[in-house]
Amino acid sequence: MAVLAQRSVEVTPYMVVQDTTGFNAGAATGVLEHRVLSWRRDGSMAMRGVFPAHPEAGALKRVELADGHFAMIAEAGRAKSTGLRTNAALAAWKSAAVEVPPPDCIYSSDTLLGREQVQGQDTAIIMRELGDTRVTQWRAPSLRCLDLRSRVERRTPTGSWDLVAEKTTVALALGDPDDSQFDLEAGYAEMKPSALIMALAKDWGPTLQNCPAWASMDAEYLKQQ
Repeated sequence: MAVLAQRSVEVTPYMVVQDTTGFNAGAATGVLEHRVLSWRRDGSMAMRGVFPAHPEAGALKRVELADGHFAMIAEAGRAKSTGLRTNAALAAWKSAAVEVPPPDCIYSSDTLLGREQVQGQDTAIIMRELGDTRVTQWRAPSLRCLDLRSRVERRTPTGSWDLVAEKTTVALALGDPDDSQFDLEAGYAEMKPSALIMALAKDWGPTLQNCPAWASMDAEYLKQQ
C-alpha cells in the first residue's frame, strides 16, 4: 500500500471559476456561491468558495495535496484544520484521480440529452432525476467529467419544473494554477474540525450533541497530531 501511495500521478491541470445563482419563481435571487476550483498536474486540488449571503464567513477553502496533506481553511478567522492521509487513503485518492471516466461521462441513472461546447470544451449534456428534483449537467470528459454548467429544477404540483439554481463557468484556464492556490496557510491557527465548523456556523447553533459525526472527525484528527 505504501508503494501505491507514493506513486506519482498526472492529471489535466486547470483552474475554473464558477458562480451558482439561486432562482425563485423563474427570477434570479442572487449568487449563492462563487467558487474557484484548481487542479495541479500532480493531482493536488484546491477549492475556494465565497458565499455572498454570509459575508461574515469570508472565504472557505479545501486543499488536498498529492503528498497526502490536506486542510480545511477559514480565511476570515485565520483558522484551519489540517491532516495527513494514511497510505491506504492516499493510494485510494490517487487511484480515483486517474480513474478513466465512462464514455460521455454517463453513469448509472444518467440520460444523455446531447452535446455542446462550453468555454471551448466539448461537453455531454447529462440529465438525472432524483424524486422531485431534476439535475442537468454539462460534463467535460477531457476534464474528468467536470460539470462546466448545471441546472437544478424541482417538480411543481402541476408537474412542471421550476429552476432552483444554476451554475455557470465564468472562466477556465488550462495549465498548472498558481502555487498560491494550494497554500496551507502556515500562519493560521490550528483547530479541531468541530471547532472550526462551529466557529463558522455559530449563528446556526449546532453542537457536538446534535452533530455526532463531528466527534468521529475530531477523533480521527487527534490520531494524526
